[in-house]
Amino acid sequence: GRRIGDPRLRRTTSGRTRKEGLQYACRKCRHRLFSEANIEKHEPGNGQQDFQYHKRGGRPEITCSVYFVGQMDWMGLGGEEQSTEGKLSCPKCSARVGSYTWFGDQCSCGYWCTPSFQIPKSRVDEVEQQPIANIRYVSVPRKVDPVIPPAP
Repeated sequence: GRRIGDPRLRRTTSGRTRKEGLQYACRKCRHRLFSEANIEKHEPGNGQQDFQYHKRGGRPEITCSVYFVGQMDWMGLGGEEQSTEGKLSCPKCSARVGSYTWFGDQCSCGYWCTPSFQIPKSRVDEVEQQPIANIRYVSVPRKVDPVIPPAP
């Protein structure tokens, strides 16, 4: 294990220690969608106080149930004809992994994010990125063509 003072570890807002370089994969096909570096960090809002009256109720604790990420190539939102809001699908299996709204959306903690590319935590799995040092290279003998002497 690594020591708590190891610079490759950092504390999350929940107080747990995590390794840098986490990646997030589609829960259905395990295709890697984004990394921890793509997550837009935000300070939790005031919870229920930040919601309109008709949206209040339910859980009193302030928690974030989605990841807000920046726009990425796999989202396919670069075209001219695009709507102001829509669904985000996995590029490999086409499973719905999130949604986007150009005019913004509110996190479950009350924070308002504009534009919003949100992926629910229930739609992705955390996957630790394997360091390059752990990859083993195997040398494969090259196929050598036999030399055929020219005919006399």
